[in-house]
Order: sequence, then structure tokens, then C-alpha cells
Amino acid sequence: MTIQRHRGLTEPAADAAIDTACRVLRLPTLRAQFTDLADTAAREQMTYRGFLAELLMAECDDRGRRRSERRIKAACFPRQKELRTFDFEANPNITPETLNTLATCEWVRKGQPLCLIGDSGTGKSHLLIALGTEAAMAGYRVRYVLAAKLVNELVEAADDKQLTKTIARYGRVDLLCIDELGYMELDRRGAELLFQVLTEREENNSMAIASNENFSKAHMFARTCARQRRNITGSSERMWAIVRCVTAVYVIDGGRVGSLEDFWRVMGEAVNGPGGYFGQNLDAFNDCLRGGFGTPDDDDFVVEWRDHELSQGNLGYLETVRQLELRLGRCHPSNSPSVRADLQAARAGHGPTVFDWLVEIFEEQIPGRLRLG
Repeated sequence: MTIQRHRGLTEPAADAAIDTACRVLRLPTLRAQFTDLADTAAREQMTYRGFLAELLMAECDDRGRRRSERRIKAACFPRQKELRTFDFEANPNITPETLNTLATCEWVRKGQPLCLIGDSGTGKSHLLIALGTEAAMAGYRVRYVLAAKLVNELVEAADDKQLTKTIARYGRVDLLCIDELGYMELDRRGAELLFQVLTEREENNSMAIASNENFSKAHMFARTCARQRRNITGSSERMWAIVRCVTAVYVIDGGRVGSLEDFWRVMGEAVNGPGGYFGQNLDAFNDCLRGGFGTPDDDDFVVEWRDHELSQGNLGYLETVRQLELRLGRCHPSNSPSVRADLQAARAGHGPTVFDWLVEIFEEQIPGRLRLG
């Protein structure tokens, strides 16, 4: 299209020529704002260069805004969330400094992963969507998806022989946000397919995951996927930036503790899930409480012993006598006199009980973090 040029145009003719030129050059912002910007330039006696700069910057700013809107729409966020609306008073475990650091999207630029851990209602999804939005506004390609929906899509793609294409599509985005990971335990096939997506992105593109499970447990992977679980939570875990949205609370059901052996099983399940290990003797229990056996690396956790009175009765002097008799049969001869003395006292109803032993270890290793209820 050729636009005729005339000198000495009237104001209406000039406006019409500008409108036509903006349509040809696809400058919608300049076309919409030209009149107002021209009036402002005349009123403020701007130079020609200053006026041209204002026009071009207005167009660039609006194009950037529209690109951000397209990226946010392409991310498929279920709702709008912003970091500035996060309620720090409702969840004091999250600090403004932490969010300000994450909002720079430096971790996305470096392809580093992020894990948000906490119970329902602690703001994980809010932060996941808000941080994903920040990344989209910063120019990164983002995709949000629920873990269950992603696994279902992968299973369907595998059945349709489209798995490679689907995994590649998720691998291309700069930031993949996976929400509600751990709410449902996956079967072996689902866990392996999800692992392929995570592997595709490892050390190349960033991931952000929101989970209600301790990251070191990785309950979302079935026990049959032990190799994958070790890979995800083992050597690569040091690379994850973990933001805990709530203090971890491990609950001991006092009604299930009828003996010391029961306590080891219930405590192991509370921390590490069904069949989990958290010590099977007092020395090992001491070591586990010091860290590295399923509890958060920052020691931000408490133990809530519910119905502890039931446990206290079951772990009283009868259980103490039984445990001391077992200890006497296993101990070194040099320790026999002291064990016999403790056993004699327990038979007489004196001295600390098994319950007292455990409480003392809790208070020594995690003082103030055992709640008896």
C-alpha cells in the first residue's frame, strides 16, 4: 500500500494520515494515543526528538504488556494471584525477603527448581501461581498444571503413542509449575511417566512444585519406583530451593503405642510414611532426631504426641521391666550391675519409665518442640 504525502496538511487531514500509517505499520498504541500525546507535547513544548521518544516508548510499553498478557494466558493459570496480596500475617513462615528474592526470577534464568511445601491452606498454590506470573511478566514461557492432570495426560499420550511429543512440549517451557504433587499416590506407571518429564527438564529448564509432603519423603512416587525416588531426592536435592510454607508437624497417635516396638513403628510412619524408619532403639532414635532421616534440613518441625496419657500408661513400669529384662540379656557384663539396679527399681515402681526415656530424648535433641496433647 502506498500512502500519498502532502505538505501543509490540515489538522484533520494530518490525523487521518497518521491513523492510516499506524494501521499499515501495525502501531495500535501510537494510533490510539497519538492525539493525547501530541496535545501534551505541544503544551509542554517538547522537542521533536522528545515527542518521537514518547511515541515510541508508549508503543514499546504497550507491546510488552500485551506480550506478558499472552504469556500469562498461555500458562493456563486457574486464577489470578499476585505476590503483593500474599498474607504474611496468616503464614509468618514466609518472609517478604524470601519472596522478593524469588520474584527476581534469577532461579528461573539459571534453570533451578523450587519446591513449596506445606499443608492445605498455607498459600502454596497462591505462591506458585504468583511466582509463575512474575516469570511470565519477565519474559519467560510458563506452564501451570495439576500433578494429577499432568499424569493423566501423559498416560493418554503413551496409549496414543504421542508420549515423546507430549514430554517435549512440557520440556520446552522455561518454567513448569506443578501443583498438588503428593495429594494422590501415583501408581508405578504414572510415577515413571512423571519422572520422565522431570528428567527432561533437569539442569536445563526450571521447575516449581507445590506439595503437601516433605520433599525428602517423595510419597508421590510409589515404592516400586525406588530408583527414581532416589534420583529425585538424592544427589539432585541440594539443587532445589525449598520454601516451607508451614512448620512440619509429625503426629504420634498415642492410642497405637502399646509398647516400645509400637512407638518405633508409629514414629517411623509419622515422619517417613508407611513402613518408614526413624530408629529402632534409643541410640538410633537420638541420631534420627539430629536430622537426615526425613525431617526438614532446617529443623523446622514439631512432634505432636496425641493421647499421650494412653502411651504413658502403656509405656509405664510393666513395659519398662520388660525392656530392662531384654537389655539385661544383651548388655556387656560390665553394664549388668547398673541394668539390674534399674530393673529392681522398675519392679518396685520407682525410677524413669520407657515413656520418660523417650520424652527425655525429645527434650535433649529438639527442646521445646514436643507437644503432649
